[in-house]
Amino acid sequence: MAASKEELKKEAVLLVHRQGADAYSAMQALVGGRPLANLSFKDPLPRPSSPALQALRSVSLSELKVGEVHHGCALFGTLIVDAFAMTAIATVLQDEQNPSLAVRVSVYNHASTSPSSVHKLYPKNTRIAIKEPYLKRAADGLLAIRVENPANVEKIADGYACQGNMYGGGDGPLQLKEKGNAFFASQDWSKAIQYYGECIIRIVQEGKEKGENQSLLLAAYSNRAEARMKLGLYEEALIDCDAALSIDPDHLKSKYRKGRALHGMTRFQDASACLEELLSRHPELSEIRAFLDTMKSANIASEMIKGLSDFVLNRKIIPKFSDYVGPVVVRQTEDGRGRGLFATAKVRPGELLLASNALAFAVHDVRRSPVHNAFATEKIAELMQEDLVSELVKKGKDSSVLLRQVFNLASSGDAASMEVPSMDTFMKNARASETVNALEVDIALIMKIVKSNGFNQEPMMYDFCCAGIWLLPSYINHSCTPNAARFHVGKGLLIHAATEIKAGEEITMPYFNPTFPLEYRKARAKAWNFECICKRCQVEKSVESHLQDLNTSFCSQFEKGKREYVLAMKNNTEFRKSVKLMSACRELFKLYKKITSKIASLSVLSSVEKKWLLASYSSAFFAQWFRDWGVVDPTHFRESFETSIELMEALRACVPGCPWNFSFVIKLSWLVYSGIFCQPKVRVTYLIEQAENECIAVFGKQKPEVITQLMERDHGAIPSIFVF
Repeated sequence: MAASKEELKKEAVLLVHRQGADAYSAMQALVGGRPLANLSFKDPLPRPSSPALQALRSVSLSELKVGEVHHGCALFGTLIVDAFAMTAIATVLQDEQNPSLAVRVSVYNHASTSPSSVHKLYPKNTRIAIKEPYLKRAADGLLAIRVENPANVEKIADGYACQGNMYGGGDGPLQLKEKGNAFFASQDWSKAIQYYGECIIRIVQEGKEKGENQSLLLAAYSNRAEARMKLGLYEEALIDCDAALSIDPDHLKSKYRKGRALHGMTRFQDASACLEELLSRHPELSEIRAFLDTMKSANIASEMIKGLSDFVLNRKIIPKFSDYVGPVVVRQTEDGRGRGLFATAKVRPGELLLASNALAFAVHDVRRSPVHNAFATEKIAELMQEDLVSELVKKGKDSSVLLRQVFNLASSGDAASMEVPSMDTFMKNARASETVNALEVDIALIMKIVKSNGFNQEPMMYDFCCAGIWLLPSYINHSCTPNAARFHVGKGLLIHAATEIKAGEEITMPYFNPTFPLEYRKARAKAWNFECICKRCQVEKSVESHLQDLNTSFCSQFEKGKREYVLAMKNNTEFRKSVKLMSACRELFKLYKKITSKIASLSVLSSVEKKWLLASYSSAFFAQWFRDWGVVDPTHFRESFETSIELMEALRACVPGCPWNFSFVIKLSWLVYSGIFCQPKVRVTYLIEQAENECIAVFGKQKPEVITQLMERDHGAIPSIFVF
């Protein structure tokens, strides 16, 4: 039975109290995202209780942690602009303890937000206290104080200050700083930050910033900046560095730490200027010089990815770029598979690992193919391999260095016995030092190397297929649960992290579509002359007997579905009529429901392993999705929407960076973003975040507006299925 308005009102109040949500969002979540026009209330919703200001401890803006509500604390300051109304009342607060710092403030849930009332509430130069401040990172990436309850903003008279300490008891500033140092030495960064902060508060509140305490204050700010960087809190670290440099503009450690904080915030130009200026005064500091060199390399990688945004969107102008080698090294795998590529540092999703220009490159226009491009790839691949061999033979006759680089690549079956080449082998200038014709061109060996190392670009986003030999990317091994993705840009190949990669972890990519059952993947791996022993394959092998009957039915219907798909795609003039006849696609979807039920019942599998298995049969779901998208309005999917979400999450967990999944996530996001499927606000936000994350996994880090434009452009595309 539907809840009454009063019941909804009570639930909303509980959400406000428990989660700090604003009343409107709480109500909207409860009614499934419907407009609240007919859910008005005579009385305003009661607010959460506001603590007494006298019971709170004064804190500085530099002490606040992102994402935390600072219970028992109050932030004092002065408003330095006139407030104005948006979704919330917005203004800017200057920190009282450190006037060099300021932060945006957004106050929600005011009864009136008219310009005149807002101006009277928070005029410029008003001194206020924000009780139990909540510091968050806003959508534009900058920090802001969010206040849900207007009663937590209190106007105060000059001369008022909170007293009391949270840490340190009766310790003086020196003892607090020494305790901070002790926790710093033991790498307890959070405790170190707390005690350095208390040291700062004690000195500032006592008004003793001069003399001996000045050096204590400088050290506390600078050391806390380092501790915050250890936790990845770069913006907060920058605030501390600036506070330290306001005491001593020439403090070497604080200047160096400021440069590193700016680098962590990806403000590469500012970081470079900061460190270049420091190095000009201290040229003997090799550590700073080394960091600056590394940073410049990272800057090149970042700008390279961002510069691809226009290409991602329109594919018209193909940008050119230099070879780039990121934090990677070639070494032997521990399980005897041979050589592999490993990360030498932690890499975040979307960060560039490699940029490589092709040693040889071939293109085929699929529009000239008599078969639809999704199934022309096998024959096209053979033609392109011949072109690649011809190009390498020709270039090899002119450059023995290139020939040596090619011969270092594995041919069929010999990977485990080959030596690990020096990373100098992959440097661009390595080609100049060798003599011509020092090696003999071995055409048979080159043919084997091309077959084992050629990368194909499927024609999903292009009107052509391409293939090439890229040197360092050829050392990346296959996995059915990859952590990296490749992005073709003309003759260039970019490799970036599709998920977080730890230092020392092997970098892997799929050599073929990994969203198929084990039997199909084994056949594809055999064609590449290897056997995949990744954890996902081992898990699926262990439960093979439980799914044998369903798997046999799947394989039978899948082959029929492929034939139906080809006929539908060839018959462009009567596409909708063709897909109506896709009976195998209907049967595959029925089978998918049975498969998901069976997977859910396998108690021996973890939740992640169940997602792997679910991803293996995703084409059974997409077969019906493809058919429905071609036949009817997308609202027909409503019944399978929750199943779609479940599958999307499984694919993101199993194969991040897979183009098929990107198309799927974009479509789901659009269905809720456009309002076709009315969903709670939290669900809409979640799906858009998933689309953004998958965009990063597929294309690397891009400009913020790229994801929105991709959603607008690609939401109507028919999903690609059966591409194998």
